Amino acid sequence: MCGAGITVSYVNQRGDLYPCDRIASMWPTASPTNLLSSGIAEILTGDLFRRAFAFQASADTYEGWNPCGRCPYLRKTCFPCPVSRDGLIRQGQVSTCYAVHQLLTAEVLPEVIAHIEPDGSRGVVYNPLRGVALSLNKTAVDIFRELQAGRNISTITQNISERYNRQYGEVYEDVLRTIETFKTAGIARYRRITLDQVACT
Repeated sequence: MCGAGITVSYVNQRGDLYPCDRIASMWPTASPTNLLSSGIAEILTGDLFRRAFAFQASADTYEGWNPCGRCPYLRKTCFPCPVSRDGLIRQGQVSTCYAVHQLLTAEVLPEVIAHIEPDGSRGVVYNPLRGVALSLNKTAVDIFRELQAGRNISTITQNISERYNRQYGEVYEDVLRTIETFKTAGIARYRRITLDQVACT
Protein backbone atom coordinates (compact mmCIF):
# COMPACT_ATOMS: atom_id res chain seq x y z
CA MET A 1 0.00 0.00 0.00
CA CYS A 2 0.97 3.65 -0.14
CA GLY A 3 3.65 4.47 2.41
CA ALA A 4 3.70 8.23 1.86
CA GLY A 5 4.65 9.93 5.10
CA ILE A 6 4.75 6.58 6.92
CA THR A 7 7.61 4.57 5.45
CA VAL A 8 8.86 7.23 3.02
CA SER A 9 9.00 11.02 2.75
CA TYR A 10 10.61 13.49 0.42
CA VAL A 11 12.79 16.50 1.18
CA ASN A 12 13.79 18.86 -1.62
CA GLN A 13 16.98 20.92 -1.80
CA ARG A 14 15.27 23.81 0.04
CA GLY A 15 14.34 21.66 3.02
CA ASP A 16 10.62 21.41 2.16
CA LEU A 17 9.21 18.14 3.48
CA TYR A 18 6.46 16.27 1.60
CA PRO A 19 4.84 12.88 2.29
CA CYS A 20 6.38 11.68 -1.00
CA ASP A 21 8.12 12.90 -4.14
CA ARG A 22 4.97 12.49 -6.23
CA ILE A 23 3.05 14.95 -4.12
CA ALA A 24 5.92 17.37 -4.61
CA SER A 25 5.99 17.00 -8.41
CA MET A 26 2.35 16.26 -9.27
CA TRP A 27 0.56 18.38 -6.71
CA PRO A 28 2.41 21.71 -6.95
CA THR A 29 -0.25 23.56 -4.91
CA ALA A 30 0.55 21.47 -1.84
CA SER A 31 1.87 23.53 1.05
CA PRO A 32 4.98 21.83 2.42
CA THR A 33 6.51 22.65 5.78
CA ASN A 34 10.17 23.56 5.84
CA LEU A 35 12.50 21.60 8.10
CA LEU A 36 14.59 24.70 8.71
CA SER A 37 11.68 26.49 10.36
CA SER A 38 9.56 23.65 11.84
CA GLY A 39 10.12 20.47 13.81
CA ILE A 40 9.22 16.97 12.62
CA ALA A 41 6.30 16.63 15.06
CA GLU A 42 4.81 19.90 13.85
CA ILE A 43 5.18 18.86 10.21
CA LEU A 44 3.66 15.39 10.68
CA THR A 45 0.60 16.81 12.43
CA GLY A 46 0.23 19.65 9.92
CA ASP A 47 -2.43 19.96 7.24
CA LEU A 48 -0.49 18.37 4.37
CA PHE A 49 0.43 15.16 6.21
CA ARG A 50 -2.98 14.85 7.93
CA ARG A 51 -4.74 15.05 4.58
CA ALA A 52 -2.36 12.53 3.01
CA PHE A 53 -2.84 10.07 5.90
CA ALA A 54 -6.64 10.41 5.81
CA PHE A 55 -6.74 10.00 2.04
CA GLN A 56 -4.75 6.77 1.93
CA ALA A 57 -6.39 5.28 5.03
CA SER A 58 -9.98 5.79 3.86
CA ALA A 59 -11.74 2.64 2.64
CA ASP A 60 -13.40 4.51 -0.23
CA THR A 61 -10.39 6.52 -1.41
CA TYR A 62 -10.28 4.86 -4.82
CA GLU A 63 -13.91 3.83 -5.24
CA GLY A 64 -14.93 6.84 -7.33
CA TRP A 65 -11.90 6.63 -9.61
CA ASN A 66 -12.03 5.51 -13.22
CA PRO A 67 -11.27 2.75 -13.91
CA CYS A 68 -10.26 1.74 -10.36
CA GLY A 69 -13.75 1.71 -8.88
CA ARG A 70 -14.83 -1.31 -10.92
CA CYS A 71 -11.58 -3.28 -10.69
CA PRO A 72 -11.66 -6.59 -8.75
CA TYR A 73 -7.95 -6.20 -7.87
CA LEU A 74 -8.34 -2.85 -6.07
CA ARG A 75 -6.86 -3.08 -2.55
CA LYS A 76 -6.16 -6.79 -3.13
CA THR A 77 -3.13 -6.81 -5.41
CA CYS A 78 -3.29 -3.24 -6.72
CA PHE A 79 -2.79 -0.07 -4.70
CA PRO A 80 -2.65 2.83 -7.16
CA CYS A 81 -0.90 6.05 -6.27
CA PRO A 82 -3.43 8.48 -4.76
CA VAL A 83 -1.80 11.46 -6.46
CA SER A 84 -0.99 9.92 -9.83
CA ARG A 85 -3.28 12.27 -11.73
CA ASP A 86 -5.31 14.98 -9.99
CA GLY A 87 -3.92 14.91 -6.48
CA LEU A 88 -5.52 14.82 -3.08
CA ILE A 89 -8.31 17.26 -3.89
CA ARG A 90 -9.98 15.75 -6.94
CA GLN A 91 -10.55 12.19 -8.07
CA GLY A 92 -7.72 10.76 -10.10
CA GLN A 93 -7.03 8.21 -12.77
CA VAL A 94 -4.23 5.72 -13.15
CA SER A 95 -2.62 4.97 -16.47
CA THR A 96 -1.66 1.30 -16.10
CA CYS A 97 -3.69 -1.28 -14.20
CA TYR A 98 -5.75 -4.44 -14.56
CA ALA A 99 -8.97 -2.59 -15.38
CA VAL A 100 -7.34 -0.66 -18.21
CA HIS A 101 -5.77 -3.84 -19.55
CA GLN A 102 -9.14 -5.54 -19.68
CA LEU A 103 -10.58 -2.72 -21.77
CA LEU A 104 -7.82 -3.02 -24.36
CA THR A 105 -8.48 -4.80 -27.61
CA ALA A 106 -5.76 -7.03 -29.00
CA GLU A 107 -5.71 -8.01 -32.64
CA VAL A 108 -3.80 -10.45 -34.82
CA LEU A 109 -1.49 -8.68 -37.28
CA PRO A 110 -2.70 -8.97 -40.89
CA GLU A 111 0.50 -10.59 -42.17
CA VAL A 112 0.33 -13.50 -39.70
CA ILE A 113 -0.09 -16.99 -41.15
CA ALA A 114 -1.76 -19.61 -38.96
CA HIS A 115 -2.13 -23.36 -39.26
CA ILE A 116 -4.53 -24.80 -36.70
CA GLU A 117 -5.32 -28.51 -36.45
CA PRO A 118 -9.00 -29.24 -37.33
CA ASP A 119 -9.73 -30.35 -33.75
CA GLY A 120 -8.06 -27.22 -32.34
CA SER A 121 -5.67 -29.28 -30.25
CA ARG A 122 -2.56 -27.44 -31.45
CA GLY A 123 -1.32 -25.03 -34.07
CA VAL A 124 1.47 -22.88 -35.41
CA VAL A 125 1.38 -19.14 -36.04
CA TYR A 126 4.01 -17.37 -38.09
CA ASN A 127 4.87 -13.80 -38.95
CA PRO A 128 6.92 -13.87 -42.18
CA LEU A 129 7.96 -10.23 -41.75
CA ARG A 130 9.49 -10.99 -38.36
CA GLY A 131 10.61 -14.54 -39.08
CA VAL A 132 9.06 -15.72 -35.84
CA ALA A 133 6.93 -18.84 -35.41
CA LEU A 134 5.11 -20.00 -32.29
CA SER A 135 3.82 -23.48 -31.51
CA LEU A 136 0.46 -23.34 -29.75
CA ASN A 137 -1.17 -25.75 -27.34
CA LYS A 138 -4.96 -26.03 -27.13
CA THR A 139 -5.38 -23.11 -24.72
CA ALA A 140 -3.16 -20.86 -26.82
CA VAL A 141 -5.16 -21.86 -29.92
CA ASP A 142 -8.36 -20.87 -28.15
CA ILE A 143 -6.90 -17.49 -27.16
CA PHE A 144 -5.56 -16.93 -30.68
CA ARG A 145 -9.01 -17.59 -32.15
CA GLU A 146 -10.54 -15.14 -29.68
CA LEU A 147 -8.04 -12.54 -30.87
CA GLN A 148 -8.94 -13.27 -34.48
CA ALA A 149 -12.57 -12.56 -33.58
CA GLY A 150 -11.57 -9.10 -32.34
CA ARG A 151 -12.69 -9.53 -28.74
CA ASN A 152 -11.33 -7.42 -25.89
CA ILE A 153 -9.20 -8.93 -23.15
CA SER A 154 -12.04 -8.99 -20.63
CA THR A 155 -14.30 -10.92 -23.01
CA ILE A 156 -11.48 -13.30 -23.98
CA THR A 157 -10.77 -14.02 -20.32
CA GLN A 158 -14.47 -14.61 -19.59
CA ASN A 159 -14.81 -16.99 -22.56
CA ILE A 160 -11.67 -18.94 -21.64
CA SER A 161 -12.75 -19.24 -18.00
CA GLU A 162 -16.14 -20.63 -19.05
CA ARG A 163 -14.59 -22.99 -21.60
CA TYR A 164 -12.26 -24.50 -19.00
CA ASN A 165 -14.72 -24.26 -16.09
CA ARG A 166 -12.48 -21.99 -14.01
CA GLN A 167 -12.93 -18.67 -12.24
CA TYR A 168 -12.18 -15.45 -14.13
CA GLY A 169 -9.37 -14.50 -11.73
CA GLU A 170 -7.76 -17.92 -12.11
CA VAL A 171 -7.20 -17.56 -15.87
CA TYR A 172 -6.63 -13.81 -16.20
CA GLU A 173 -2.85 -13.90 -15.73
CA ASP A 174 -2.48 -16.87 -18.12
CA VAL A 175 -4.56 -15.14 -20.80
CA LEU A 176 -2.62 -11.92 -20.45
CA ARG A 177 0.72 -13.76 -20.48
CA THR A 178 -0.25 -15.58 -23.70
CA ILE A 179 -1.32 -12.34 -25.38
CA GLU A 180 1.93 -10.70 -24.28
CA THR A 181 3.81 -13.63 -25.87
CA PHE A 182 1.90 -13.09 -29.11
CA LYS A 183 2.72 -9.37 -28.93
CA THR A 184 6.44 -9.94 -28.30
CA ALA A 185 6.63 -12.41 -31.20
CA GLY A 186 4.93 -9.98 -33.59
CA ILE A 187 1.78 -12.10 -33.87
CA ALA A 188 -0.61 -9.63 -32.24
CA ARG A 189 -0.74 -6.05 -31.02
CA TYR A 190 -2.79 -4.01 -28.59
CA ARG A 191 -5.11 -1.40 -29.96
CA ARG A 192 -4.31 1.63 -27.86
CA ILE A 193 -7.00 3.53 -25.98
CA THR A 194 -6.76 6.79 -24.07
CA LEU A 195 -7.64 7.42 -20.44
CA ASP A 196 -10.51 9.66 -21.57
CA GLN A 197 -11.97 6.75 -23.52
CA VAL A 198 -11.58 4.51 -20.46
CA ALA A 199 -13.28 7.02 -18.20
CA CYS A 200 -16.27 7.27 -20.52
CA THR A 201 -16.69 3.52 -20.92
